[in-house]
Amino acid sequence: SEASVELFGGSYQLKGILASGNIAGVKNASRVSYSHNETKGHREQSAMRRDNFSWTSEFKISDKQQISANVLFADMYYQTPGGLTLTEFQANPGAARPAAGIFPSAIDAKAAIFQRNFTAGLGYKNQFSAVFSNSTTVYGAHNRIENSAIRNYEMRNEPHFGARTIFKLDKKFNNGNRINWQNGAELQSGNFNIKVLGNRNGTADTLQTNDDVQTTVYTIFSQMMFDMANRWSYSAGLSYNKSRIAFERLSDRPVLNQPFSFSTELIPRFAVSRAFGYNNSIGVLVSKSFSPPTVAELLPSTGIINTELQAEKGWNYELMGKINSLPRLQIEASVFTFSLKDALVQRRDESGADYFTNAGSTRQSGLELFTRFNYIRHSSFVETGWLT
Repeated sequence: SEASVELFGGSYQLKGILASGNIAGVKNASRVSYSHNETKGHREQSAMRRDNFSWTSEFKISDKQQISANVLFADMYYQTPGGLTLTEFQANPGAARPAAGIFPSAIDAKAAIFQRNFTAGLGYKNQFSAVFSNSTTVYGAHNRIENSAIRNYEMRNEPHFGARTIFKLDKKFNNGNRINWQNGAELQSGNFNIKVLGNRNGTADTLQTNDDVQTTVYTIFSQMMFDMANRWSYSAGLSYNKSRIAFERLSDRPVLNQPFSFSTELIPRFAVSRAFGYNNSIGVLVSKSFSPPTVAELLPSTGIINTELQAEKGWNYELMGKINSLPRLQIEASVFTFSLKDALVQRRDESGADYFTNAGSTRQSGLELFTRFNYIRHSSFVETGWLT
């Protein structure tokens, strides 16, 4: 059991505090933390304040069963100074966006985002036997968001919940082979209300749109991995994914209902690797990805429901290597290429409102390299790392 307090400060009136405490018992342990930080920001209309409170506990029911509980509350406020043209930036890089046409400046609109989030979750683990176990988690959350923007004032209430369960078989055979098989399902659902109003000097004004939004996403997945005695490893996975979103525009008469049901996606994943030496390995990975549009992308700050957006889909091919046998030196590298269809891209209209569009296909290729070198001398220890 312990407690600690940290204080910090910096430029642009940055200041904050972090306090935490742990309480440990024979069958339970808890941690509580609170943090606060704020800053004036380096631009006009760029101040920020954030408060977080969290509580985490673990309870040991028996040698095979364990329950965990988590609570998080966050209260955040940050001003949004807006974008500048090149001329405006050169004249004063610390300025907020000025007034333009019928739209006020960021200062006059008191452009800012207020956000409060409360999340609570419970987890349960059961080790049925030496080789078979289950892990199940349920959560509930509520977001309250207000956005005083240049062209409108948005209010969002976003209650949602979810659950996830995984059954795991992990068995090692006498011949040195090992199998790890995981099967599970996940569900997330929300019932949101989103209002867009006029903005009168930072105060919500006349109602423009009022939408109820229902979201449902569920996934069923299975993944099996074989670790062979000859140091080869094979894994294959498959997931079944479904996403549905329905908008109901309450501010229109008659009420308009617009459901979105994206195509069912089967997402495969394959990987093969070979270990050699002391913790060295090389492997290849092939996987598919799928990402449907979010509520914020389907209903952006323009207030117009975008009925034409499609889900992003892509394939990733990766070659990975790890060297950890050199004295004090660890190297990890990955070469990849990723092809994406119907990429979702953010755009901005003349009034400064954001909207999204599917922008065809893209291909991304790259190299990731990580190195770490440890130096030990006279019982002292200094660790340095480089990430490229």
